[in-house]
Amino acid sequence: TFNGLLDRLSGAFNRERQFIGDMAHELKTPLSTLRTSVEISLTRDRSKDEYKRVLTSTLVDVDKLSNTLKNVLDLAWSESDHSTIQQETFDLTELMEELKDLVSKMGKSVDGKIEKNINVFGKREKIFRALLNVLDNAIKYSPSEGKITFSLKKDCEIAIIKISDTGPGISSEDLPHIFERFYRGSRTAKVLGSGLGLAIASSVISVHHGTISVDSEPGKSTTVTISLPIKTS
Repeated sequence: TFNGLLDRLSGAFNRERQFIGDMAHELKTPLSTLRTSVEISLTRDRSKDEYKRVLTSTLVDVDKLSNTLKNVLDLAWSESDHSTIQQETFDLTELMEELKDLVSKMGKSVDGKIEKNINVFGKREKIFRALLNVLDNAIKYSPSEGKITFSLKKDCEIAIIKISDTGPGISSEDLPHIFERFYRGSRTAKVLGSGLGLAIASSVISVHHGTISVDSEPGKSTTVTISLPIKTS
């Protein structure tokens, strides 16, 4: 038992060291780009249009830094004390309808049935962010003419959410690692992202005593299944 405890502690320390290293890398690149852009722009007087291009480029890097820090804060929240989380409830049906409208406004075809009057335990804004991260992946990896399907149904005292896309799928080599922090699969080279979206979704769902799993058929589709405990009274 004691050896098992030491093994778990060692694993935790190794994961934290890896996380710190990955985090430093994610922050170092945009900071270096920012510094270089500013230094070059100050080497001589430039036209209004040139300064505008530099500021536009700088804004892209600032947005990346902001998103990375927001992701880290979400991860920190998921690892803090949540002893009172089961005291809060919200309307999951309403949240799913809101997400459906959001995806439709982004020009994606959306299909699927959402059952009414399903309430679950937890923090609405955190579940919203977790589901949005999953949907963001589905949108990014689906072709322009592709379709997003997501549904919500009740099974006994569990809410079941399914989110599917018609993208390229995930390879069998990448599938076991998709919930790891900063992991970027072999098919993500041309897609913007930090590799934290699914790690955050997994952590948030776990905190809410739910589960998340992914099934994928390379070349055809990917389906994410999420379960959350329902408020029954």
